[in-house]
Order: sequence, then C-alpha cells, then structure tokens
Amino acid sequence: MQQQCFVIMPFGKKADSTGRVIDFKVVYEQLIRPAIVKAGLLPIIAYEEQAGGIIHKPMYERIMFCEFSVTDMTTFNANVFYELGMRHAIRPYTTIVICEEGMGQLPFDVALIRTVMYKYRFDKDTNEVGIENAEQKAEVLSALLKSNDVADPLPDSPLNQTIESFPFPDLDALKNRSEVFKKVAAQAQVLIESIQENVKEWLEQSLREKYALLNHEKEKAEACNAVKNKCFGNIKAIENGLGSIQPEEFNIVSALLFAYRAMSANNETISLIGRMPKKQFENNMVLHHQLAHAYNQAGEYGKAETVLLDAEQKIGKHPETNGLLGSIFKKKAREASARDKLAERGFLKKAINAYREGYDANPADYYPGINLLNLLATTGLDNGMYEKYLPLVAYAIERKVKDQPNDYWAQASGLELEVLRGDQDKAMDYLQAAKASRYYPWEIASTAENLKRIKLQKEQAGSPAVTWIDEIISYLGN
Repeated sequence: MQQQCFVIMPFGKKADSTGRVIDFKVVYEQLIRPAIVKAGLLPIIAYEEQAGGIIHKPMYERIMFCEFSVTDMTTFNANVFYELGMRHAIRPYTTIVICEEGMGQLPFDVALIRTVMYKYRFDKDTNEVGIENAEQKAEVLSALLKSNDVADPLPDSPLNQTIESFPFPDLDALKNRSEVFKKVAAQAQVLIESIQENVKEWLEQSLREKYALLNHEKEKAEACNAVKNKCFGNIKAIENGLGSIQPEEFNIVSALLFAYRAMSANNETISLIGRMPKKQFENNMVLHHQLAHAYNQAGEYGKAETVLLDAEQKIGKHPETNGLLGSIFKKKAREASARDKLAERGFLKKAINAYREGYDANPADYYPGINLLNLLATTGLDNGMYEKYLPLVAYAIERKVKDQPNDYWAQASGLELEVLRGDQDKAMDYLQAAKASRYYPWEIASTAENLKRIKLQKEQAGSPAVTWIDEIISYLGN
C-alpha cells in the first residue's frame, strides 16, 4: 500500500500576529500537496473543520499511522503545536516542519528543528495570492521527504535527539490496525477529492448556464444543466455509499456538507446532519449553524430558530448564531407584511435586536453589523442606532476587505454600505471587487435582494437619483 503523508496545518484563512491573512488552501495546493506527490506519497489532510472541529480519534490515527508528516507552524496555531508534539512523541523520524518566513523567530521549543521556510505573497494590483518560487520550494520539501525514506534516517524528534534510548511506541505491534486505518484513509481521500472536483465542475457549469440563458442559448443551457445534474448525482452517490456514519467518515461528511451548501442543496444538508451521531451534533456549534442555515434557506424558519436558540443557550451571543436569527426574523416579517402589520413590526424589531447582539458580541465581525444597518435604514426603526453603528461597521468592513480582498461577502457588504451612504463611485468599486471574487449563486442573489430593499426605502423617503442602484443590481445579475 502506498505510504501516506499527513498534513498538519491551520485550516482556511487565518491571520498572524500582525493581522496579515494567509489562505492555507493556497499553501496546500501550491506547495505542500505537489511536494508530497513528487515524493511518491499519498497526501492525507483533515477536512473536519468545515463540519465543525477536529474529530479526535481519526486525527490521532493519522498522527500515529501515517508514515510521513508535513507540519505548517505558520501563525503558531495551538492545535498544530499540540499535534506536532504528539507526532514527535510517537515517531522520531519523517516529520518535516515548514513555516512562512514573515513569522520571524520561531518559538524556543521548536527553533532548533529543521524547518523549510516559504514566502506567502499578495499582489495588491491583481489581488492574486500565492507562494513565491512555489515549484522550487516544493522540490526542496519533496527532497526532504525522500531523504527520510531510507534505512537510517536522521532523527527529527527533539525527544530522540535528547534521549537516544527514549522508548517510542512499537507501531509494528499495531500493524493490523495500521493497515485498516491506511486503507480507510486512502479511500476517504479519493472520495473527498471526487466531491471537490464535482463541486468545482457544478459551479463552472452554473456560470456557463447563466450566461447561456442571458444569451437565449436554450440548448447550451440545457447541456450545462445536464452536467450539473450529473455532478450532483455523483456527490449524492458518495453519500449514499457511506451507510451508517462513523467517526472515521466525518472528514467525508465535512466535504459533503461543503458541497451541499455550495449547491444550495438544503434538504440534503438537513438529511445528512440528521444521520450523524446525536452526541457529535449536540456539542458542535458549526453543525448547529449549518443545519440552521439549511432550514432557513429551505423556508423552515421555526426549525431553524429552534436550532439557533439551542446554540445560543450553549455558547451565548455569537455573530453567526445571532446573524442567522436576524435573517429568520427578517423573513418572518416579510411573510407577515401582507396580513398583519403589527406582527411584521414585531419581527423586524426582533431581527434588529438579534443583529445588534451578534455584532456587539464581536465588533470585528461585520456580517451582523451590515444587516443591522440595512434594517435600521429601511424599516424606520432607527432610534439613533444607525448613526452610532455606521462608523463601527464601516471600519470592520474596511479591515476585512484589506485583510481578505478576495472575500465575496466582505466586498458585497462594502457595496451595500456605500449604496446606503449614496456613494455611487465607491459602490461601483466594491461591485467590481465582488464580481472578481469567488462566490456562489445564492450569495449574489442575496446581495441583489438587499439592494432592492435599500432602493425601495430610498424611493419611499423621496431620495433623488436612485436609478443608479438599478444599474448595480443588473450588473449583479450578469
């Protein structure tokens, strides 16, 4: 069986001590994965964070049974340090440490460990990110991995270097269990990569279908839709093949949840989370948020509210929890508007309160803040809060855009803010940046709906020259 290399690293986009944001997916795709493949190894990486946190048993098995490991210490993440320490206590060889050179001096306990330094770059003119001299760095990392695959490798564990007779565990005695783990891990990796490829293809076909419909190319649009259906069927088949979900499969579940959210497959998200062990769901806030989001998008607002109130009881006020609650109350207000104006006003007040509490819980999180401003500006329920929160939310958005210029929601929130302010030029700048970011169809639709409500409010208030907002909304649809 092919030897495996477990990647220990932060997930997603993380900020270092200076506030600089690094996209670790880029680090993995441009540097780590190519190096592992060139060394003839199978890359194994955890995807559990998307489903809500590391699942300990599979993670420990990867640390123990994967013959090799690449560990990225950038941002000095506590989880990464803990996992690296476990690795050094279990295997005295075959662990390569890497770190972004902007981190400066390494912490004392790991300063003497052989480390491959790389440079993460961000081009402010093109908004492109990447690894400087990625191919060359991948060759260096690959060579180090190969150098450990010899009869007498150099020790890389501080324990082994300090105490040569340190009694490392006899992993040969666990050979049967190791073989089972490696087989499961290899199969999971294949399935995860298949899910990711199908999601990528589905999103590309969605974009092509959209342009075909705009150009009245019916046959082309139908062909794109057929490919989308095939991609969805492939992903659904992977889920159906799981059977009873076990902890070892949570990384696959994580990839499935990401896929279903990207494809707005809300019923599939609800069904999949319902299949997970109850114990795993109860203490997992990310799963609570994913389930509530799916219920919300599916129009089952009561169920979404119940899930979120359970989350709020467990962790208190939180930007994501309260942001979703605000969204639910806002939609309930819309439903009540035609039949009960008092109920509509009551739900709007609940939405405003939920967004305010979510923003107050973390003023750096602009998401509940921009929604709060939208409601205050469009409902007539201001009470002086709009002017109070406007500069705070604006600053939070500006920081987010600076740190993560390719983040769609940050750019879209900046767009909504400038439409609220009536600054057409700045709104257009944000629109261009938003369109140049990666986004899902439902995200664009959400932004367009928010802008329509802002325009309606401005018209009702007698604001002059608001037709330019229509132009921006039309650009979102193209």
